Amino acid sequence: MSIHVRNFAVVQLPVKNLEVSIKWYRDVLGIPFTFEFSPGDNEAWLNVGGVGLGLIRCPEVPRLDFTDMAGQAQPIISLR
Repeated sequence: MSIHVRNFAVVQLPVKNLEVSIKWYRDVLGIPFTFEFSPGDNEAWLNVGGVGLGLIRCPEVPRLDFTDMAGQAQPIISLR
């Protein structure tokens, strides 16, 4: 059985402060909401070129970068 993956459906990012994160992604970068957000929600969903970007409120946020074999810092996700 072969599966054909065409694109990402969603990417979820853990965030401590959802409201501040929304201001960055929506207000600064101009990424629109996919679904309506109401203050007090624990998630916000934005649309990045047809891919859902979920900002998910979490008590602890893991590192979202790593160091490659050459010692250079690399992000997990880059936006174009």
